[in-house]
Amino acid sequence: MWWRTSLLLVLALLIGGCSGMNPTIKNEAEYFAKTQLVVDNTLAAMQNYEQGNPRTKADQTALETALKDTDALIAYDPKRFQPYLLRARFLLALGRQDESKAAAAQARAVFPKTNAPGADVDVASALSDLAANAFLTGDYEQALADAKRADEKFPLGTYKLMQARALVQLKRLDEAKAILKTLEKESQVSKEAQSLLKFLEGAEVSAASSPKDAGTP
Repeated sequence: MWWRTSLLLVLALLIGGCSGMNPTIKNEAEYFAKTQLVVDNTLAAMQNYEQGNPRTKADQTALETALKDTDALIAYDPKRFQPYLLRARFLLALGRQDESKAAAAQARAVFPKTNAPGADVDVASALSDLAANAFLTGDYEQALADAKRADEKFPLGTYKLMQARALVQLKRLDEAKAILKTLEKESQVSKEAQSLLKFLEGAEVSAASSPKDAGTP
């Protein structure tokens, strides 16, 4: 899962200064321990959400508690993007799309313009999470921009497929098809790319056919 693997790797990047103002979190060790606890405590709830299962009362409680914990993380150091990204995911799982979109915007506002050497993979993964959030909240222009940034950091078929999906929603079908054709032989995403390309080409044929065209010449 993105939030248990890639995000925790990204958390190893120390971005910005540490204010230490929050009485609950006093130092880096407590900050990372709290982050680990937040992720562990929401594991089941996020799995249910990602699998499309109904949200249980236990899920609701876990996610709402996690939101309070991210407040503490943000209070400790508001210049780090990771807690905002966690909030965005939890809010989306709770069905609070507008708030999720706002949290993702806060993550982008403090997202580093540069990163430590060797961190491109993790930074790209975080950007793809932002792209996914934008897509799911209906902001396809932002989803496209985030996916492009992810692909620039670390070129990956998955990030190109995200761009194609955003382009489809934006009705920029020629651009989407151009990307999809480059992915047809990429094992990681080839089936999805081929399926979407086939759908687009089929939709174009249907759109080009009218009742008159389908009738006897």
